[in-house]
Amino acid sequence: MANSGDDSQSRPTLNDPHFEGFPEAPEIFSWIEEIVGFGVRRPGYEGDFNCQEWIKNKFNEFGLVEVKGEEVPLNIWQENGASLKVYLLDNPSIFVDVPAYPLPFSKPVENFQAPLRHLESTDFPNGDFVALDKVQLSEVPLQFFRSLATSYFDPENEFDSLVQTLPFGQRFTEVLAPAMNIGAKGFIGVLDGFPWLTKEYYVPYDGIIRDIPAIWVDKEAGSKITELMGRGEVIASISVKGRNYSGSSQNIVASLKGKEDKWIIIGSHHDAPWASAVEDGTGIAMVLAQAKYWSKTAERKYNMMFLLTAGHMSGGAGTRKFIETHNELLKDTVIEIHLEHAANECRGENGNLIATGEPECRWWFTSEIEELQKSVASAISAENLKRSLILKPDIFMEHPPTDGGFFHLAGVPILDFLTAPMYLFDKLDTLDKVDVNGLLPISRAVVRVIEDL
Repeated sequence: MANSGDDSQSRPTLNDPHFEGFPEAPEIFSWIEEIVGFGVRRPGYEGDFNCQEWIKNKFNEFGLVEVKGEEVPLNIWQENGASLKVYLLDNPSIFVDVPAYPLPFSKPVENFQAPLRHLESTDFPNGDFVALDKVQLSEVPLQFFRSLATSYFDPENEFDSLVQTLPFGQRFTEVLAPAMNIGAKGFIGVLDGFPWLTKEYYVPYDGIIRDIPAIWVDKEAGSKITELMGRGEVIASISVKGRNYSGSSQNIVASLKGKEDKWIIIGSHHDAPWASAVEDGTGIAMVLAQAKYWSKTAERKYNMMFLLTAGHMSGGAGTRKFIETHNELLKDTVIEIHLEHAANECRGENGNLIATGEPECRWWFTSEIEELQKSVASAISAENLKRSLILKPDIFMEHPPTDGGFFHLAGVPILDFLTAPMYLFDKLDTLDKVDVNGLLPISRAVVRVIEDL
């Protein structure tokens, strides 16, 4: 493991003929603006459908071939808000009425009422009850991640002191499991350990329908509820408006012919929890940038497939379906490159998120192929992509925490790029969170790796 160093002599200028014809950052960012303009892009929502059609049009505009949508069955969650009232059992005129947001794939109900208990309580009533839990996002010193890395690029030695706040708590997407395991019939999650004030946290997104009404509230609401619970027995009244149903979406695929009958797949997902600029407006745009560049390049050694999948917010349904139906193609795939999250680092300030002007830590999950790891390290250094970590695919779990991780499980060599900013599943994932300065060098680094192949 080593720092890649400051290899400034090998870095291209913006006018380097090596990248002649590559889309510039303003064009890539303009695509993200258009994507955000479609609105909420959850599976089954109009914004996601419109985004799919727009992607097809872009692929056709670039001159790609076999542009098509492939159907993906998945679970769809459509919500229409939630509400919460908590009142004293002995005096219902004393209550708190707080804003709430429904957990995805939870149970729609109207005024479900039951006694409220802290999750860590040992005094649970007989019959129905609602569990109250506090959720904190995990904070990890990047010095620790650096110790796990195959190599890294940190010319300013920032990893010595930086701490990254991840978009998950310790339970990852299993936020309801402890409450359901003790028999709770309702759930209130307080987003207490978040550096900003929010109730709009789109987790879990695994597509698993759970037979329990569940809501998120912000830390200010949580304080009001806790204060009332200190005054005596309280009853929670929960309403969740929405519906769960089986539906479908589409993977969008297109290709370019190469000299050899093997494949490079470059992918991301097109759906998102909100109108989400980073998740994954940036991923879509970076895939489009590759498609436009390679469509103008005559010397393509391998066939290239550009893949934007459905249902990331429904358990990665689109990627899993693609792997299931394209098994023969995967046998001839040289590498799958997955691009997600060109993100600005943010800090919490007065309940809001403020961009620091620096990029979020960049994670490059790379298959354990020595030449590939060297190529990725060289590309990162050449493009001066500071705060970069090259990590083994299974360093945290059996596959990287991206849709592309499923390709690793299928035995395909991978390069998965992501950053995992803390606001990834929040409504505040807006255009100001995009790492505009990183869009072009990240994309060019990918070109360098492909050329090395």
